[in-house]
Amino acid sequence: MKILYVAGTPLAGVAELMTRMVNEYYSAEHEARCLSRGTGPHAPWYRRCGVDVPWSNVRNQKVARRCVEWADVVHCMANVSARTLNCLDLLKKKVWVFQWHGAQIWPFKRVWLPEDYAHVRWIHIGQGWTRDKFFKRFDFKIVPNLISIDDDLHRPIEIEPRKRIVAFAPSNLRRGAVNDKGVRQVERACRNLPLDLIHGVKFTDCLKRKNRAWVGIDEVISPLYHRSGLEFLSQAVPCVCSYDDFTRDCLEEAVGTRDVPFIQARPDTLAKALKQMIDMEIHEYSEHACAARLWMEKWYHPRDLLQRHLAVYTG
Repeated sequence: MKILYVAGTPLAGVAELMTRMVNEYYSAEHEARCLSRGTGPHAPWYRRCGVDVPWSNVRNQKVARRCVEWADVVHCMANVSARTLNCLDLLKKKVWVFQWHGAQIWPFKRVWLPEDYAHVRWIHIGQGWTRDKFFKRFDFKIVPNLISIDDDLHRPIEIEPRKRIVAFAPSNLRRGAVNDKGVRQVERACRNLPLDLIHGVKFTDCLKRKNRAWVGIDEVISPLYHRSGLEFLSQAVPCVCSYDDFTRDCLEEAVGTRDVPFIQARPDTLAKALKQMIDMEIHEYSEHACAARLWMEKWYHPRDLLQRHLAVYTG
């Protein structure tokens, strides 16, 4: 099966990563290519030398057309479609998949019109984003984001070199942004704790700083989890994140367990939860750290989660 992953914006390198994961774990059965902007902080890592990510520029319409013609499956991310690619004549000739990566409920006609819906397979990363009634009109499946947990960047370091600091890596520092993770609340909670606020650095540098932390923070003001929190867990860094029963339901549909691996906290309980982790004896802390990594290996290994994507393509 020939699979094309398409993104119109950097989108944390998801299109590049998906391409690589298919080619790494399932090259005997499938072939993947990437059509994207190729920019942003993640692209240099996901498309580094030696990694199998055949790439083309989505802004070149002729090249984009050839890529779509090549594919059996066109997996569109967030803001691209047969319409944005000027390939509407191929809508009924290919398997088209559209994946939401959050609560993108802006005028949806930018990408699809109602007459297209019957010819598209809908999926969402879940993570607690699908509460809005907008999503009720679509028969979508929750198919999770992947984390390349076998990469050196995502593997744990030893406990001893870690610093007893809190790491927090929000993608946006602007108050009220759609992906506002509570920067002000975190800063208040960490007034008496060492905080490494990571922002505006290279992806590789961000991951290295997260790997040296004692505890991470993903999200504290909304009941959601994100790639950042999953990256902490992959590195065996215990991670704080707020969640509720809806989030737990999304997690269960995505990976098959209701065992939430995050430390539950909200703004009013965050300082206490963080201090408890920072003050923890190393033998007890090591148990929490190992449990975080083991959860990722058991429930979130990309080789296994890819099967959920492939089932959407062939079902």
